[in-house]
Amino acid sequence: MPNKKKAKSKAKNKTKASNNAPTQNGGNIAAAESKENNSGGEGVQVVDTNSELGRVAIATKDFQTGEVVLREEPAVSFNTQDGYVGLWEAYLKATPEQQAAIMKMQADSVEQDPERMGLIQDEFQRYQKETKLDTATASKLDFKLARTLVEIVLINAHDVRTEGTGNYAEYEDIQAGSKTALFPLGSKLEHHCAPNISFDTTPQGQLEYITETVKIAQGERLTISYTGHVYEEPRQIRRGNILQLKRFLCNCTRCLGWDECNPLNCPQCSTLTTRSQKSPLIGTLFQWGKDSSWHCQVCTYKGRTEDDFIAKQLNEHRSWSQKIDTIMERLETTGFHPSMVMESSILQNVFATKLSALHWLHPKAYHTLRIVSTSQARLLMKQQKKTSRDPGVITMLQMAGKCQLEHFVWLSRNISLVQQEHHHYQYHSGAATTSAETTTAAKTTMLQELCQTVGSFAPLQERNLRTKESLEPYLESIISRGDGASNNGDYNASLLLNINSQTVELVFHAGLDLILAGHSQLVAKLYQCFQTMLQQWRILSPDNQKRIQLLIKSKGKNNPFPNHIIS
Repeated sequence: MPNKKKAKSKAKNKTKASNNAPTQNGGNIAAAESKENNSGGEGVQVVDTNSELGRVAIATKDFQTGEVVLREEPAVSFNTQDGYVGLWEAYLKATPEQQAAIMKMQADSVEQDPERMGLIQDEFQRYQKETKLDTATASKLDFKLARTLVEIVLINAHDVRTEGTGNYAEYEDIQAGSKTALFPLGSKLEHHCAPNISFDTTPQGQLEYITETVKIAQGERLTISYTGHVYEEPRQIRRGNILQLKRFLCNCTRCLGWDECNPLNCPQCSTLTTRSQKSPLIGTLFQWGKDSSWHCQVCTYKGRTEDDFIAKQLNEHRSWSQKIDTIMERLETTGFHPSMVMESSILQNVFATKLSALHWLHPKAYHTLRIVSTSQARLLMKQQKKTSRDPGVITMLQMAGKCQLEHFVWLSRNISLVQQEHHHYQYHSGAATTSAETTTAAKTTMLQELCQTVGSFAPLQERNLRTKESLEPYLESIISRGDGASNNGDYNASLLLNINSQTVELVFHAGLDLILAGHSQLVAKLYQCFQTMLQQWRILSPDNQKRIQLLIKSKGKNNPFPNHIIS
């Protein structure tokens, strides 16, 4: 989106009509066909729901998991860094057909947002002054049209990457030269916090939609996530992000169901600290989205957010989250300091000891610890001229690699659990009922399934990662199962087979760290386990695709990857 940093909207305390379903989001719908067919290809149709949803996209045939649903050319695209000015210029250069397609997209009024209106006015006046619009051009772009285009972009734009990821640094930052684009069909895809398709950009700048972790049935609405990392966020954060960025309150089936990645200890029965690692997780509270009540899946306890025991835990979790945010803010503003590794490691240890393995703070801690560990490795190699064979460097690289693989385990498992819950909604909810109108028995079944396959995460200790040999059993366990499940039976392998672009990204970059730490032969096996998904990952550059194949072919004896830490 243009000028994201300058143009953050203030969250409105109201619910706007959106592409979220008021009933069963993502299910089959009865809708009248639109007069305008989509131009994306076979298998997808834009229809009118005759409701506040407006026009949505549905599947006109069955799609298998991992299948490409369609590819779509943008109606218009512009350099993201050019902001609103880039948008206006791109619109003026578009064909009449492209302009018409853009103007049919849903717009969100900014009249009640003085900050946004002021930014648009300032940008438009600057644009007029700098470009010295002639009479003919000025007649095609007055302020009303300029504002409407911004309103369209605010809720319909996609980030487009026209070049593959070439090195490790690009994993963290949006590439210079990235573009913002408007796609006619993409604008009809509704949001869901458990989407049935993902999208990415081809090297040619097309938007490619791929089925995620579930099959799509004919007649089912196609859903995407409007925000990133949707599987790693609890309901309150997800809904807050959507409200701020897209200006509507999400009421998808996931938001109206169990908040599966935000569990708490139950005050009435067994708690986390008394459970066996290999036993099902018991005595855990989950919040139900319909009425915001908290339920234990074992005993009869039912509580409210304002209850002292629940409020205390939520406040403690917020405090931990803020500590992680503070580390990342310091890293961005003042730069890396070695103490950040210890601070992040301590937090990860606390989470591993006190939190359910489903909790959303785990991936946040793994992400932060991975960032500071690679920063420490970079410091040792650049400033102190250490090599990748130095014990200190090996420790940090192995820490980073293991963080990403543990992150992968958490994410792949939670995606599976979320999809299971979503399927329960589809099964138990009829066409005339709302997504929250499920039976008590159905709710209990869903809650128990969230807990029955949960294992635990172990504290990551530097002293246990100081040699190459210390990490090899862990890597072997992942490779032997091919899904991230450890050999001690903590995880159910069948729930770890749902791999999407986020999980593959973690595996790839974990491999880069571990290759540098001296595990090229094991990483070759790891990449081979996920070879199909790595080949389908569109962000990966052709050069890195070739390197992966060379590594696998040589069984890790030849390492074609450059040193990503100091390159």
